[in-house]
Amino acid sequence: MNRQTLEQYFSLNRRYSRSVNLERDLTRPDALKGYVLTERAVDALRRILKGLTTAEANHAWTLTSVYGTGKSAFTHYLTSVCAPAQSQMRSFALEIARHTPPAESSDYQALTKLPEKGLFRAVATAARELLSSLRSLPPIVVQRHSYKTGTLRYFERHYLDSTLDLTQLRCDSADADGYVGYWVDDESPTQVPAVTDDRKPLVLLGAAKLDVLRLRSREYAALKAIQDTASELQSDGVARKEVRFRVVQAEQLLDETLAQAFEMTGNDQQCWVQGEAERIGHITDFNAKLSEVCDRVYDQSPILWNELINRRDLTSQGAKARRELITAMVERGNQEKLGLEGYGPEVSMYYSLLGETGIHRQEEGEWDFYPPSEGAKVGSFWQAIEKFCLSAKEKPKTLDQIYQRLAAAPYGIKPGAIPVMLAAVLLHHVDDLGVYRDGTYIPILGSEHFELLVKDPSRYAVKYFEVVGLRSQVFKELEAILRQSKLKKGKIRNATLLTVVTPLYQFVNRLPAYTKQTQRISQEAQRVLTALKETTEPDELLFTQLPKSFNLPPIETEAGDDGTIAKSLRSQLVQVLREINTAYEGLLSECQRLLHNAFGVSSREQKLREELRVRSRPLVGKCVERTLDLFTKRAVDEEKTDGEWLAALVTIFADKPVESWTDENVTAFEIKLSDLARRFKNLEALNHDTRKGDGFDARRITVTQPDGQETHRLVWVEHDQSQKLDQLVEKVLQEEIMRDNPQLNKTLVLN
Repeated sequence: MNRQTLEQYFSLNRRYSRSVNLERDLTRPDALKGYVLTERAVDALRRILKGLTTAEANHAWTLTSVYGTGKSAFTHYLTSVCAPAQSQMRSFALEIARHTPPAESSDYQALTKLPEKGLFRAVATAARELLSSLRSLPPIVVQRHSYKTGTLRYFERHYLDSTLDLTQLRCDSADADGYVGYWVDDESPTQVPAVTDDRKPLVLLGAAKLDVLRLRSREYAALKAIQDTASELQSDGVARKEVRFRVVQAEQLLDETLAQAFEMTGNDQQCWVQGEAERIGHITDFNAKLSEVCDRVYDQSPILWNELINRRDLTSQGAKARRELITAMVERGNQEKLGLEGYGPEVSMYYSLLGETGIHRQEEGEWDFYPPSEGAKVGSFWQAIEKFCLSAKEKPKTLDQIYQRLAAAPYGIKPGAIPVMLAAVLLHHVDDLGVYRDGTYIPILGSEHFELLVKDPSRYAVKYFEVVGLRSQVFKELEAILRQSKLKKGKIRNATLLTVVTPLYQFVNRLPAYTKQTQRISQEAQRVLTALKETTEPDELLFTQLPKSFNLPPIETEAGDDGTIAKSLRSQLVQVLREINTAYEGLLSECQRLLHNAFGVSSREQKLREELRVRSRPLVGKCVERTLDLFTKRAVDEEKTDGEWLAALVTIFADKPVESWTDENVTAFEIKLSDLARRFKNLEALNHDTRKGDGFDARRITVTQPDGQETHRLVWVEHDQSQKLDQLVEKVLQEEIMRDNPQLNKTLVLN
């Protein structure tokens, strides 16, 4: 015999399976689901509404009944119907009222005319919301860690409860180093994450005496609301004085309760430090925990004792000093102390960042920028920037990325010091790091570039030039060889000479054909290319032809040289080889710019490909002309990389790969592109105008007047009339005046 249970025949609505909790249910629309306004509830609601809207009526009520008869449910409904007009709770409450009394009744009309701002805002508001509005928490400074490292760190503080998803917490300010949550809920969190959604360390602290805190926060909020909104107080001085006194008293009690709840004086409170539950006995223990968290999370933070620069936002004096320091780095890097004198703030910054760390020091009699000395507390700072710059091998990386990386764990470095250290790294790697602004290569980095870089690092990018063994060490060897001016050429070890020359020959042999023949580079670059292509003797190349390319005298074997020519040759050769190496990239960038202009596309690189793909797709297969047909097909290609796609697109205009172009091909590209873009737009417009048509052929005709003005017309002919029209045209063309006169035939068409 099969047993059957009651649950197979009966089920309880979820709303009746538990008691109402005003704090928990107030912001949940589904908590009102199924509520029914009984006759007694309607009567109570009518009396209360009269008191709310009539000055002489009662303003205090008491609901008395046995347990379980719906007092809390009614209070929940009353609070919802008196919520602000835009709230979802009020909409649900009015919908319930609309189905209970007739919609046209005076009771329902009274509900709909309640004040827009609502009533009872402090009656059943959650403790988190009340405390956040009444007593928002200022950030807390992590004292010991800040004193130890010289970097001021602070944690934001917020009230939290179970209505929030702890995994979605984020700091209001991107500069904050962590997040402290003050838990104001009866139920403890089941799981606390170690970090916030923006990867900042999270610390959660439970509240003591939560019931008292909740009571006093509501009392203060209610009194404050009366003081701010009650119109009766304007004409009653005694009442106004009494309310003012009670507001001050309630505020003092709230502050005392807050101190008892979170200052942990003599309390053993629950705390979660990066997801781990702990007990905290005193406020000093809590502060120590925050320092331990920062020591652990920001373990790669440099130790930098200079409050002028080690901060988020520099003062006007600090910003000026930093600007002067960077200018000295760029212009006087070969001088002791960068040529700075006195005891100004820029000198203080120099000693803190560059002098005491050994970044700017003298080696082999020369002052320059080098990696920090062993034991310096800024080694991780230098290495992070250097690693970022040297990893930009395939394409330039914008410098705002390094700012973001350094601001995050494990560094937590403040933006003030980053430009100075970045300048030191760039100057140390001046031979193999290129800097771009808005996608344009900067041959010589000046102090003016750093002024804009500080304001908007996203406009600047770096790229590491790893060109077939062509390293700064090669040029150091080149300089060393050229300095051996008193030696006979034959005494220079051939292996050492070839170490310098071989990479140069390899470099030029692997250049695109376009780069080898173009004249769209400087005269010096053209002469260097000629020397590298035509000079076969290594010593002739190094000692005669390369100096000659820069209008420098040949380096003789007998005459002494203090190294000035060698330094000048090395410096200029680095810049010219970089120019040569980027010539092909410059060609592609120029082609891309012309495509942007020809088709009226935004300047973003990805936008060009996206827009041309979308605009070309409807035209694929509809072009008879070969060039336009190829262009539309290659424009919609989604398999190639952006570089391959661009090269394939512009190859159409010269019928050969871009790397094999000549300067004449580049000039022809500009002309042909203008013509193709015009035909593309005409076909695009024609396709747009006729895409819904069927049963006719359309043509777009453009007539250019002698003054340059163009007239565009769209004409079409139905298929069933086409043959008749052909016969008519043929008849006209057979007239004696039209026969064997092509020019007159064209005139007939235009008129």
